Amino acid sequence: TTPMQSLTLLNSRFVLDRAKRMAVNIKEQCVAVDEMIDRAFLLTWGSAPDPTERNAVYEFLQVTLEEPSKSPHVVRLEDLCHVLLNSNPFLYKE
Repeated sequence: TTPMQSLTLLNSRFVLDRAKRMAVNIKEQCVAVDEMIDRAFLLTWGSAPDPTERNAVYEFLQVTLEEPSKSPHVVRLEDLCHVLLNSNPFLYKE
């Protein structure tokens, strides 16, 4: 990917809208934060996150492991979806 392609994907209104819709769907379908994280990864990468990725996402969503049922703020979930839609595992088949 060229830098221009990456910037286009990152700033694309279409991708931002898809990330927002994806976050709304995840919030509607899932109750627990673990379910939300698994669903986001499954929809984009086709697999669940490994423990390191899960911990990074917990930190990003500002959810402590002691309170796993605490629902993440919807904007943070949108940002997570946006990042996953722009990630190499989503864009390229290995």
